[in-house]
Amino acid sequence: MINLLVQKKYSTYEWNIGYSPKTQYKIDASFSFGILTVCFDLNAGIIENAKIYGDFFAQGSIDNFEKALNGKKFVKDDLELAFLGVEKVIKGAFPQEIASKLLS
Repeated sequence: MINLLVQKKYSTYEWNIGYSPKTQYKIDASFSFGILTVCFDLNAGIIENAKIYGDFFAQGSIDNFEKALNGKKFVKDDLELAFLGVEKVIKGAFPQEIASKLLS
């Protein structure tokens, strides 16, 4: 019964992050292309007010990635989805690598 309770309740995203109070995050991550800083509010497990900046060279606007982060859960699949196409704007950047580093 304990293992079942852990699996169905205490191991879920909703229990571990979704019920948390609104929190502000600033994550600095180093990559081969430079340092990427992502700031956001996490409210009931959902990303809000995302801002991205850093010392990388962008070949276009990163506004679309900020917008794409808003409304997503702070989980790998959602982060990868938000950063789809980032390699076209930041040379050497990949959604999977960014998601992994932001979560570590």
